[in-house]
This record gives sequence, structure tokens and C-alpha cells, in this order.
Amino acid sequence: MTNNKRLAYVFTSILALLLVACEKPLVENEQEKVKDTNGVTLIFEVPTAEPYAEIGGDGNTCAIKNAPLTQLSVCVFKDGKRVKSVHLSADNELFMKPSLQLDDGTYTVVAVAHAGIDHATISKTQRITFHKNKVTDTYMYNGEITVSGNNTLTLPMTRVTAKFQLCVTTPLPKDVTQIEFRYTGGSSTLDAKSHEGCVNSRQTETREVDEEMRKSPPTFAIYTFPRADSDGLKIKVYFNDKSGRTLFAAGYEEVPVMVGKKTSYKCELPKDFVDAL
Repeated sequence: MTNNKRLAYVFTSILALLLVACEKPLVENEQEKVKDTNGVTLIFEVPTAEPYAEIGGDGNTCAIKNAPLTQLSVCVFKDGKRVKSVHLSADNELFMKPSLQLDDGTYTVVAVAHAGIDHATISKTQRITFHKNKVTDTYMYNGEITVSGNNTLTLPMTRVTAKFQLCVTTPLPKDVTQIEFRYTGGSSTLDAKSHEGCVNSRQTETREVDEEMRKSPPTFAIYTFPRADSDGLKIKVYFNDKSGRTLFAAGYEEVPVMVGKKTSYKCELPKDFVDAL
């Protein structure tokens, strides 16, 4: 090999290494890349200020504010195949308004916004699950969009959860440190097409007791995705001490729940139970 050929070979090898070093890796799930200068912007409208309407129980005797939305998950499908996936938290400036680079055409968008601590998992265009099966105030969009250039699309989301409120009529005794809810009849998995629960779930929620709950009667809220084949929720509520021992329990059968509605029940702690603690 001549000197000129050796120099050309060395130069070509160095150039190839530089190109490889500068090449950006392909990311299948574009969770971070959500702002494209030549993309479509999706603005999700959520009626969070709209309260849950009362459907039964003890009436609107107590109220608890819904927690603010914290997570947004968006999946874009083309001919049944996922082509984009984005997850955003509330601290991201593009929360509820991501921009995505998509070729012109028609797509199906499935999006979920909720008040949980981690993003939802969207399986194909139908099944949606949540971190540790915990359900919070949840909204979703499922529909087709048409992309034409760098357009902006406003997509209305609808609430898909039902809410149960337990209104305790007296402050909590000092020995009660945790309230535990165990309930069946609803679902922790959502069918994105029907907007209904699709799994017969056993749900569990715990609420830690703070000092304010020992001064004023507290209200607790839990959520579920109602199922079409259910007669309502069956709920057991446990008032536990710091060791996990149950000091008092209350039960509710066939609690009516509907999407976008709330049911409020009162819980009167027995006087001898309160006095004993």
C-alpha cells in the first residue's frame, strides 16, 4: 500500500469514527423529545373545575377538592401501530400541550391525564393501566386527528372516573393513625373505547391521619372506573392504629357509582369507641 493510499485510509477511518460519535441514538419511545419545530401541537382541554355531580348516598353533605392533574400520557397510532409515545409531568412546560413531529395523514390519539404519581400505560388503543393500580381523578381523549403541516389541534378530554366520598362526622381519635379502604365492584383498568372499567379489581387505598383530622371531621375520597356489569361498590373502611391493628371498621354494600359522578356517605363513629380512645 502506497503512502498516499495509507493516508487516505487513515483519513477515511477517522471520519467514520467522528460520524458515529456524533450520531444520535434512536429512541423508540419519545418521552423526552416532545417539542419539534416542524410538528403538530396537541392542546388538551380538561374541565378540571367542573365538580362531580352527586348521585346518591347522603347528598352533598361534605366536599373535598380534587387533586390537581400531575401526569399526561399520549400515544399516537397509525393503522393500529404505535408511532409516537409521550409522557409528561406537570412540572414540564409542555404539560397538556405537547408538540410532535408527524407526517401528514390521519392518526388515532389516545391520551390520559390524571392526578397520580406516575404515568399511565397505554396498551394498543384500548387498555389503560395505572401505576400500582391506583386510580385518581382521570380524564381521557380517544379519537382521530388529521395532520396537515404544522397545525395546532385542540382536543377535549372527558372525565372517566367515579368518586366516592366518606364524610366522618366527628374528629378522629388520637390512636387512629391510618384509614384503609378496600373495595370491589369497580376497576383499576380502563377500556379506552368504552370509557368503562374492564377488570374486576380489588382496590386498596390508604390515607394517613394528620393533626387537622383530629380537630375537625375529615372527608376522604377514593376513585374507580365503573363497570357495566357491576351492581355497585362493596367498601370496607378500617380505622387502624400505628401498628396496623384495626380499632373500628365500617362496611357499605351496593354503593352506586357512575362516570363523572360522586357518591357521599356519612360515617358516624360510635361514641363508646371515640370515648375509649
